[in-house]
Amino acid sequence: MKTMSSTTKIVMLLPLLLVPIVLNNAFAEEFNIAIVKGAAFPENIKHYDPAYVRVNPGATVVWTNDDKSVHTVTSGSPGAKDSGRLFDSGFIRTGATFSHTFDEEGIFDYHCWIHPWVIGRVAVSSGAGSIGKIAVTEGDRFRVELIALPPIIEAGKPTSFVLSFLNPVTRDTERNVVYDFAVMKGDQIIVDRKQVNAWTGITTEEVVLEREHSGTLTVQLSNIHFATEPPDPTKDKISFTIDVAPAPEPKPKGEPLPVMTQQTLGKKFFIEMVFAPTVIEPDKSQTFALSFFNAETGVVERNLLYDFTIVKDGQVLVNRESRSAPSGTAVEDFTFNEDQTGSVTVKVSNVRVFPDPGRTAEEAEFSVNVVPEFPLGIMLIATSAIAAMVLFGRFKKLPHL
Repeated sequence: MKTMSSTTKIVMLLPLLLVPIVLNNAFAEEFNIAIVKGAAFPENIKHYDPAYVRVNPGATVVWTNDDKSVHTVTSGSPGAKDSGRLFDSGFIRTGATFSHTFDEEGIFDYHCWIHPWVIGRVAVSSGAGSIGKIAVTEGDRFRVELIALPPIIEAGKPTSFVLSFLNPVTRDTERNVVYDFAVMKGDQIIVDRKQVNAWTGITTEEVVLEREHSGTLTVQLSNIHFATEPPDPTKDKISFTIDVAPAPEPKPKGEPLPVMTQQTLGKKFFIEMVFAPTVIEPDKSQTFALSFFNAETGVVERNLLYDFTIVKDGQVLVNRESRSAPSGTAVEDFTFNEDQTGSVTVKVSNVRVFPDPGRTAEEAEFSVNVVPEFPLGIMLIATSAIAAMVLFGRFKKLPHL
């Protein structure tokens, strides 16, 4: 009886080995998004169609430019420091396409670098382990989708609730929607935010639940209406049930971060600035965290743009324009050098609601001190002096010969 050679066996098995690859490609998800005609104009009803998609990991999204203007598909928010880091199409001319495959779970915002009001979002979540809830409001006017990130909500840790408002029939994103947002445990109201504007139809609510808030909670959206309509608390609302895991045992706390608060010159906003590390030193990365609040209500202001500047003795060390704070908070990083020690001014200016292109008087200044590093020469002298004192003390204790 003849036996098959190794080469013959490999040739016969090759089609079977290729089957999983063929099936994988055959069933890979692909979603198409159109850059619609007229997207270059801010007043256009739609810019991306759809502006929001939810896909499984491994799915490919394809954008096609149906507009007469050139556009880009750039990851991140307009003006953000990580803008374009994940993907950037470059110029997409009329009729051309760009595609990107999303392998990891998460929420991925993107925009057009040329037209920053053209904004979209891709939510990547697998069925297992992700909180993705969909329901139609009681008034049947909106289809609301909620995704929680991270998927496991844990007390004491920040959670992002990503909300999308869609037409229940066409599934198109509904823009300029206003709503009230609440998180409740039984009858106890834990979070209560009024008249939040989701002007793109997609928004994020940042929440940190306390240790005592673990268990089953309710996320309620009420008074949902278009900004052009009068509010009606009895009209459209919807509720989602979520489970919050208990917080781990607290770790010993370090020193609290310094918080600086200033009201802008135009009196419309309060700006809080927190910086870490608490001692600002040259050649070390410094983080400035900014939070923006309405001066009258104290509520976090969302969808803001601002300019960020650091000045020392009249010299501009850094100037970043049209920075984005979509959730009302933003982070700026900077590293001072040895020639920039002493008192410096951190200036947050031209604060305005996106996409307002004009300049405003809403600005605030914060004074911080950059501490010089201890000079190496002085350290060597001090070390030598201490060593000499120790040796001298020991020499005195030696017996005299």
